[in-house]
Amino acid sequence: MSTNKVVTKVRGKKGTEVRLTVRKKDGTEKVIPIIRDIVEIEATFARSARLGVDGKTGYIRLPKFYVDFYDDNNRNCADDVKKEIEILKAQGVERLIFDLRGNGGGSLPAAVDIAGLFFDKGPVVQVKTSGQRVRSYDDRAGGAVWDGPLLVMVNEGTASASEIVAAALQDYDKAIIVGTRQTFGKGTVQNMLDLDRAAGPFYGDKPLGALKLTIQKYYRITGGTTQLQGVESDVVLPHPYQEIPYGERELDYPLAVDYVEPAVQFEPKEPKPYLKTAQKRIAENPEFARISEYALWLKSQQDQTLVPLHYTAYFAREEAAETEAEAFDDLLKSTEVLPIAYAFPGQESTLDSGKVTEYTRWFKGLSTDMYLGEAYRIVGEMPR
Repeated sequence: MSTNKVVTKVRGKKGTEVRLTVRKKDGTEKVIPIIRDIVEIEATFARSARLGVDGKTGYIRLPKFYVDFYDDNNRNCADDVKKEIEILKAQGVERLIFDLRGNGGGSLPAAVDIAGLFFDKGPVVQVKTSGQRVRSYDDRAGGAVWDGPLLVMVNEGTASASEIVAAALQDYDKAIIVGTRQTFGKGTVQNMLDLDRAAGPFYGDKPLGALKLTIQKYYRITGGTTQLQGVESDVVLPHPYQEIPYGERELDYPLAVDYVEPAVQFEPKEPKPYLKTAQKRIAENPEFARISEYALWLKSQQDQTLVPLHYTAYFAREEAAETEAEAFDDLLKSTEVLPIAYAFPGQESTLDSGKVTEYTRWFKGLSTDMYLGEAYRIVGEMPR
């Protein structure tokens, strides 16, 4: 049964009962009654932890931007990130890692609010609509919630609103960006047009579908753009797919790179010697060298466009490729284990057993995350 069909059977009015009949491996059946309620997937919300033996480095993961414009009682990612920062500060955290890897973006106002947590106030992003003047979106809330050493983790899946946040913090020199050479490179805003609604109630041949229209482009406060170019990392980490083209620039007919007037004039940034130290350490790290080797192997596999039609030759080729791939098992797992702790002592007592299990699994993944391990070393070298 498809997931969509299961959902239609399980969904219902909050507080009512749904009964699941489960057949076990031994053939016996058991009826499990469940009371319907709102399901919140914790892994999609902002959450935090403390890293290292001393617990002085904070870590916040934001998988996506979420906000409900129609219900003030629902969770807002900017409020959640602010709350996590305040929890970590109360525990004496001195450095912060903000993880935006794989975050495809979302709400523009939420991006402005989140960027504003890390500097006093001012422009965050500029937006241009065809035929109109460039508009600046500003953070107007005075004061920064966090003003200590800050490192933002990105990859090629970091896009849209995430790029706005990373670019603003880089331009204000409030954070260093660590990750792939550049982020996804989506510097455009889309709007959905429901054709059924546009056609009106008297048009009979439905459904007509919808159109996704690009209505705006956004720009960095320096006048540059993340469109196609993305946000370039201050420290580049090898990535398994670094040899394979990816991002907005690989789509059909992407809008071109252009520039607008800067919203803020910045003085040239002071050189940061610890960035060169970090890049040198990464270049000498055999685990990262193995990732670069895998990236080249993956590219060679993609470039093989000829497939043998002979039965034996075909399966010999497949078996050889499988053997080569096995040599790169656990590629992204570090041999060094990074200590991970809850954001505050006793936090596990506030969670139900299911969430404790989820956090335990999350901590286990973080502890051997090569990229997080290097980010932890870099942020520890940043001056306070």
